[in-house]
Amino acid sequence: MDRFTTTRREGRIILEIDERQFLADAIGSAEDLRLVDREEFLRFALANVYTLTHDVDQDDERVSWWKRLAESLGKAAPATNHGVRRDTVTVTTCGCDPEEHDGG
Repeated sequence: MDRFTTTRREGRIILEIDERQFLADAIGSAEDLRLVDREEFLRFALANVYTLTHDVDQDDERVSWWKRLAESLGKAAPATNHGVRRDTVTVTTCGCDPEEHDGG
């Protein structure tokens, strides 16, 4: 089996990840880590896989790596013509230099 496979079924995206490869990647080459309870670690990983924080967004909110991955895929699709297009948005301005605009 590959490291992972992806399918779609009944409105769900299904990611199948090879468990042995996942464990090997998770522990990696860290010399100070040793897997002592496979089931406990896998429960932890599955409960937290989508919530691990990647960074902080413009509203000072913690954003998960999963959200950033999804956003990146959405932004890359139009550039490669894969089912997403950018809307052309015209922003009306008062004609002044935006950097000098006081918002009033």
